[in-house]
Amino acid sequence: RQAPTRWGWPAAAGLALLTALWSVSILANRMKTGFLQAAAVITGTLVLGGAVLGWIGVERGAEFVRAGDSAPDLDASLRLLDTELAKAGNGPGAQTTRVFTFGDSTHQFPRFEFKDALKIALDRERPEQFSVYGLAHGGMTGRDYYLLLNKVLENRPDVLVLPINVATFEDRWYNNPMWYFDSLEPFLRLDEFPRAFRLRVGQRRFQWEHILLRKADAEWFDRKPSRFLGGLRSYVDREAQRLSILVQNRLGGSAAAYRPNAADRFVRIAPDSDMVNVFRAINALARKHGIRVIYYTTPLDDEAQKSKGVFFQPRFNFDTIQRELSGPSHVTFLKLHESFPKELLRDDFVHLKPAGIQYLADHVAQTVETPATDAPTPP
Repeated sequence: RQAPTRWGWPAAAGLALLTALWSVSILANRMKTGFLQAAAVITGTLVLGGAVLGWIGVERGAEFVRAGDSAPDLDASLRLLDTELAKAGNGPGAQTTRVFTFGDSTHQFPRFEFKDALKIALDRERPEQFSVYGLAHGGMTGRDYYLLLNKVLENRPDVLVLPINVATFEDRWYNNPMWYFDSLEPFLRLDEFPRAFRLRVGQRRFQWEHILLRKADAEWFDRKPSRFLGGLRSYVDREAQRLSILVQNRLGGSAAAYRPNAADRFVRIAPDSDMVNVFRAINALARKHGIRVIYYTTPLDDEAQKSKGVFFQPRFNFDTIQRELSGPSHVTFLKLHESFPKELLRDDFVHLKPAGIQYLADHVAQTVETPATDAPTPP
């Protein structure tokens, strides 16, 4: 079956709706009372509208799954991670040190992620002594790393490696709800509920009724309702964006000239910021389960960002984050942004080329291979 064209769904939905309204109106005109006529029209419209929306949602949800072959979405990446962990087994007698790493889009390159680069770097000096698992996905923040850590605890990690991207500490960033990360909330462990509900990260807040519903969705329905709602919302959002650009062009504007970040923005991270508190929760959960944590700063071209009106102030902000997170003895904080070659950044001055991903991995590997001076004791 061929994929619908750009105008296929709206045209089909509109035609079907008009046909149904016409048919229902004819049927209603033959009835005796106006009340029955109105009820018939409303009922027919609701039923047909629900059917059309259901069709769109199912089709878009299926597209999410099919897209996993070339550009893995979050669910596809999670399924791949589950497959790798199932092959490795969960027993405590594993011969290798288990390293888990998660990251955002800066570490995501087609068919080459940070976990792959870290495995290459570790195998150079100590082949087959480390097992590396993880995933990278666009938009990931500390909240999502916290939920993923909840997920992999049963796999007994020894080391957790996480990037510190100053952009994701900005209020403007994590006030984006990032609705597709709802699929991570079922991983929250019951014993972590008291800690989680004290965390506030913009619109990405933990609410017990949502988490329980998503746990039921994952446990009993294999996340099919989530994929349906995600597909429907993706379609609506995409069409709304397309219509917005169309209106701008008709009014004489240009989509290319539209700059939502035109006003200068100064990013200044406070010690008690929401995101810093989330990483504190990661530190506490890791220590509870005997996991060593290694943070490393991700590079950006600060001068290039200033030209776009964004002042990330990396020196000040990374110093603040390091001061707040690196106190516990099981935590190591690496400042890799200072010596990072800018030519290893891609054209947007934030995302990394494959050589840039490998550069970070090589430096992180040196720390992973060095035993911690006071690593936490596993329970």
